[in-house]
This record gives sequence, structure tokens and C-alpha cells, in this order.
Amino acid sequence: MSILKSKSIDRKIDEHVFLKNKILGGKMKNIFKFALFLAVFIVLSGCFSVSTTVNLNRDGSGTLVEKFLIKPFDLFGSSDGGSGNVYDEEKLKADAADYGEGVEFLSGKELAENGMKGYLATYKFADINKLKLNENFAGKAISSDAFGPATRSNLNEYITFTFNPGKTSQLKIKYPDDTEAEDYEDEEDYEWEDEPEIDVEDEEMITMMKEIYDGMHFSMVINFNGKIKKTNAAYRDGNSIILMDVDFSKMTDDPAMMKVLAESQDMTPEELQNMMKNMEGIKVETGDEITVDFN
Repeated sequence: MSILKSKSIDRKIDEHVFLKNKILGGKMKNIFKFALFLAVFIVLSGCFSVSTTVNLNRDGSGTLVEKFLIKPFDLFGSSDGGSGNVYDEEKLKADAADYGEGVEFLSGKELAENGMKGYLATYKFADINKLKLNENFAGKAISSDAFGPATRSNLNEYITFTFNPGKTSQLKIKYPDDTEAEDYEDEEDYEWEDEPEIDVEDEEMITMMKEIYDGMHFSMVINFNGKIKKTNAAYRDGNSIILMDVDFSKMTDDPAMMKVLAESQDMTPEELQNMMKNMEGIKVETGDEITVDFN
């Protein structure tokens, strides 16, 4: 990737990090995180699927399983067609430190599914109090040094945990504090670049968007190795809670969702939230702190 293209991508990401905070008045709610993902991945060279699953034991230990897949998409005419090796075990071992103190790499394997390729990596932790998860999947997708450390740090926002063991153990899941976009604290001081408009009536553009988002899926789930007794989580599936599950393939088949993709930058938080209600393909936790009691 050329330096010029890398700078263009870097600026696009910075624009949308700022926009995210502008829309929400500095109070970023988790339900709108997908809007940042959309903007970031459109300017990247591929379609991504990322899932993170935490398996928690009653003593606070457990495993973390990360599944990462990429489907090359040449927006800049410089893609290698996906010939590179996505699976790098040494890098995955080094990534253990990003998940928190004491996290260790257990195993990894290369994956190839539905025209996408990537890896499945498993880590173990002894104390979930020290575990941290980056809720911005975009940070994982642009982990390459080509994008520079400043860009990556802008996209690092960590979910943390507080665990209290007992006959009935309790896990608290805390989302990061709201922050203003770095360097762009005042909209009047920021020079906006023109953004291409998405015409939901343009069949060619809609077809292109569907190709871009086909296979794009983000999820973050916590499985409890026990029985959940009580929780304030919005999405529970048996003894698991879903922090996020966003399937873009389903969203692009929904005319209302296409309207969200086209007009989300101009919507108020209330308008966006109302439009997203009951839409297939979207489950996003909206609470700032989630509590789960289990035994």
C-alpha cells in the first residue's frame, strides 16, 4: 500500500472517529458502534468477520476464542488478491498481551471458509479481572503497521471486567468511558472532506455495497460455565450473553437497513436507535455496565 493511500485511509478513520462523537454529543452509546465499523471497513482492502467468545469458569478463569476471517476486496487497485498468509502464529502469541496481564496463547489454526481466510486462536486467562476486550473490531482489522500506531490507538476502547466469586458468583462488564475524538475536539476547527453520497435507489451502488458487506459479521459473546441466575443483559441465550452480534449480510437485504447505511451520518441518536429496533442482523448491548449472577 502506498504512503498516499495509507494517509488517505488514516484520515478517513480519523474523520469517522470524530463524527461518532459529534453525533452523540460526546456520549457514545454502544448501539451506534456499528456506524464506525461501516465507515472504516468501506475504505479498507477487504471484508472482515471477527468473533470473540469468552468462556468463563466459576473461579474467574477461562478461555478466549477469537475467529478472524478476511475476504479481499480491491478498492484501491493495489490488492494482492488475498495471496498473503493471514495466519501468523508468532503474532498471535504476541497478541496475548493485548488481552491483558497473564493471558496466554493456547493454540491456533488456519481457516478457510466461504471464500474468506483467516484463523482461529484460543487463549487462556487465570483471572478475568485482568482481561480486556477491544470493543472496536476495527482495531483488529487494521492491526497492520501500515496504518500507524496513532490510528490504531484511536480505535482501542476496552471492555473490562470485575469478578466476585462466591456460592453465586457475579461478573460485572464495564464499557469504556466516553471520550472525545483525538485532535478534533471542536467541529468548527475540523476541515471535513466531501463524503460520497449513497443513493438507495441506485441499483449499481446497492449491488456494490452488498458485495462489500457480504460475509461481514461481528460478534462478542460470553459463555458462563454454570447457570445464569440473574442478569440485566439485553440479549441472553441460555447461559450466554451477547454483547454484540452484527451481521451485515442480513442488513443489506433489508431496505430499511440500507437507509441506515446511507443516512446514518445525518441522523440523531434517537432516530438511529428507533430505526434499528427489531431489525434482523443487529444485536447490540446498550447498557453501560452489565451484571451477571451465576453458579
